[in-house]
Amino acid sequence: MSNCSQMIDMNLQMIAASQADADFIFNTFKASMKEYVQWAWGWDHEVQRKGLLSEQNLAAFQLILVQGEKVGALLHERSTEQHYLRTIFLLPQHHKQGIGSLVIQSLQRDAKAAGVPLHLRVILTNPAQKLYARLGFAIVDQDDKTLLMRWQASEQMPAQ
Repeated sequence: MSNCSQMIDMNLQMIAASQADADFIFNTFKASMKEYVQWAWGWDHEVQRKGLLSEQNLAAFQLILVQGEKVGALLHERSTEQHYLRTIFLLPQHHKQGIGSLVIQSLQRDAKAAGVPLHLRVILTNPAQKLYARLGFAIVDQDDKTLLMRWQASEQMPAQ
């Protein structure tokens, strides 16, 4: 992911995270995802923090800003074979406002331009899987805790 910022619409922007954003990223992840991680694997604060904020991961995170305010973060990987949304999370007070849809639609446009599919994995108990289905993702694999979902560009993109 490039270090430059990306304007998605007039109010929504993604910018590169820095070391100074580590607490925001972890606290937002915890507020948004702890319930689902707890269900799937159990929650160990130190293990989660260390894994999420490894030096490699932190450098790849992008912050999601609305009108300049940090509201969430995402970790998105690109290769010549696929794009992979490793994680996306928003502060709970910003759920169900269309922010996640706009961010994911932006990633879909990028994947379409690159001619590759966009994959993500979602915990079974996470209601975000309904959003992903609505945006055209299909389940391609499942284990006892997660769904692997895939979006492939077609002539019709999800509504903006």
